[in-house]
Amino acid sequence: MGRGLLVVVFGGVSVSAFTACALISGLGDLAVCSNADCPEPADGGADAMADVTSDGGPQSCTAAPGPCIGALAAGWTPLAFAPSRTNGCPPNFVASDLLSSPSAQPGVCACACNLVTQPTCGVGVVSISYGNGACGNGPLTFNVTVDGQCVDYGVGSFNETAFQKWSKSVLTAGTCNGSAIVDPSKVTTTAVRACAPPAACDEDVCNGVVPAGFKSCIARDGNASCPPGPFTQQFVTGTSTSAQCSACSACTTSAQCQAATARAYGDSACTVLKDSVVADGNCNATVSAGGVSHFKYQAPVQNVTCTPGTSTPTVDLVATRTICCR
Repeated sequence: MGRGLLVVVFGGVSVSAFTACALISGLGDLAVCSNADCPEPADGGADAMADVTSDGGPQSCTAAPGPCIGALAAGWTPLAFAPSRTNGCPPNFVASDLLSSPSAQPGVCACACNLVTQPTCGVGVVSISYGNGACGNGPLTFNVTVDGQCVDYGVGSFNETAFQKWSKSVLTAGTCNGSAIVDPSKVTTTAVRACAPPAACDEDVCNGVVPAGFKSCIARDGNASCPPGPFTQQFVTGTSTSAQCSACSACTTSAQCQAATARAYGDSACTVLKDSVVADGNCNATVSAGGVSHFKYQAPVQNVTCTPGTSTPTVDLVATRTICCR
């Protein structure tokens, strides 16, 4: 009986009788033609269907473990890999969605500026010159150690002269420290996909028979160099990313002093106010108060700012795996 060309519709695609036989027999289903009706493969059938994949079905592989698998260095296994997630893995492959090429974008690390001590304009050495016609006497100097401190003149109770000249306030910078703040959302990555073949497909994948859109690769855990051989294109992947920030560089504070005032009191608790004189470096009139014994030198601070330092990010992949492709 003469042979006619048998055409079979398989998975929505018209294929020849031999291809249909290969597909179905490769899946363990019943053949659609007898041995007499199926055409012979051109090369004896050993690898004729190694790269045949049904539409949306499993990839059929027939090559037994051979020279390619045998030549792999210890720890390396075959893998189909795509540097994107456009294509899906065949259902008989194990899919892994991974990340590669992590990059720290601006804003991954920021520094908070925390004031430890506030800037002040009311501490330090202050001086007073005095007199009844001009400020020709003095100066007397006092070391104010606490802002708003009640300071003893050191001469008991006395009557003020008609004029006093108090030194202008001087800013004493505050202190601060910085703490790093990490924002993982500012880390960018490339989404990639790996397909681990079943054991029956190891040799085929190793030799370059991979699903459409994928590369023939080998892989191992950790960050490693590619071994000698045809697999030279390296991809370091991971399941997620982690971002760390270095210690922040030094922060700085700044402020402005408002007009200072020297207030005279008649008691050691500075509750009995006697007089107030502007502390602006000029010779100013007083009320010539009597019974003065203590004073407060006060200079309010305004526009306090804390400028943070900077921090350098380090971005790593978590659960790294090295993939080397042809």
